[in-house]
Amino acid sequence: MGLRLNLLLISVIPILFFAAAMIGVVTQQTRTLYKEIFVLIEERLVSDKKTALENYAELAETAIRPLVAKDDFSADDQEQAKAVLNAMTFGEDGYFYVYDYDGTNLVHPRLTHLVGQDLWDMQDPNGNRVIQGLIGQAKDGGGFHSYIWNKPSTGLEEPKIGYAKGIDAWGWMLGTGLYLDDIRGETALVNATIGSSVQRSFLWVLGFGLLAVLLAAGVVYAFQHGLQRTADRKLTALNRRIVDIQEEQAQ
Repeated sequence: MGLRLNLLLISVIPILFFAAAMIGVVTQQTRTLYKEIFVLIEERLVSDKKTALENYAELAETAIRPLVAKDDFSADDQEQAKAVLNAMTFGEDGYFYVYDYDGTNLVHPRLTHLVGQDLWDMQDPNGNRVIQGLIGQAKDGGGFHSYIWNKPSTGLEEPKIGYAKGIDAWGWMLGTGLYLDDIRGETALVNATIGSSVQRSFLWVLGFGLLAVLLAAGVVYAFQHGLQRTADRKLTALNRRIVDIQEEQAQ
């Protein structure tokens, strides 16, 4: 019995090591793939948000274009444009803001106390000059600027991506933005879904690995058991032969 057990262990241990190595490699590759997919999804979400911001800004600019295009525009035309932009909101925290190129706020539907203030030197908690950055993008033909800003629905300071474009005829910077905590929420949901899928895949791999070990152990045991039975039959036959020879000699 000891010999049979030793043979079984000698046969199964390499299979165990191989299965453990296979599970380890598959797990590591799955985790690496998961991280890469997570980064790609996050980048894709941010890219989609940026595209949406450009579309929103274009929509707002189109809404006031007839007023801006007038050769003899007046202060009343600008006030009408401000009213239009004040009324154009989207989602819970989506809105449009306007600053003149000197940094004075002209339109802000959610933080109305800012209207009329010179915010040229305003900095976010990271020292980022928010308004200067947005106006710079607007003067360069339109672009994105990241900063920290108050989120109206929560009252908290949150990271935000802003998109600004210039209305040069009036010396205005028209902008809008999206808060990154919303993107993080979407990313977290995707993360949880992928994580659950990865965990299920790992359990399947682990289960197949253990099944392979058990099957291998069963095959080895059956093979050794067959050898033992063959050896026992041969030993029994040999003993009978010896007894027969002894009986022949006794006669």
